[in-house]
Amino acid sequence: MTGPTLRRLRGLVLAAGLGFILFGPTYVQILGGPLGPFTRSWRMYTGVGRGLCEVRYTQVLGEGRTIRIDRQEILGLPRDALWEAVGVEAVRQDAAKLCERLGEGADLRAAVRCAGAEGWDVAIRPEQPLCRR
Repeated sequence: MTGPTLRRLRGLVLAAGLGFILFGPTYVQILGGPLGPFTRSWRMYTGVGRGLCEVRYTQVLGEGRTIRIDRQEILGLPRDALWEAVGVEAVRQDAAKLCERLGEGADLRAAVRCAGAEGWDVAIRPEQPLCRR
């Protein structure tokens, strides 16, 4: 093959590859076409974060008043300490440490929601006390 013909062939292969990469997800996601061996949908970051929980600790004081608990301050952790609550059991273990630090008779509550396949799932409601009495 000569220079110009080879260049055209390379350009055609490149254009066909780019077309395949772009058309497959577009066909499925935008045009509603079925999935098949040569088509796929956009699935960026599928499953990432599943099981991670958002936790908000509060302490119930007398007369029903509540204050937000800063777990890092109570546990003596540095401000830049990263804590990942993966699952309800990790939250319960952390709550046990907080209850110990807060002292006997503390009324610690938590609003916990964890990432699931279909969105956020409420794992622990704030009405449930976490410290044993």
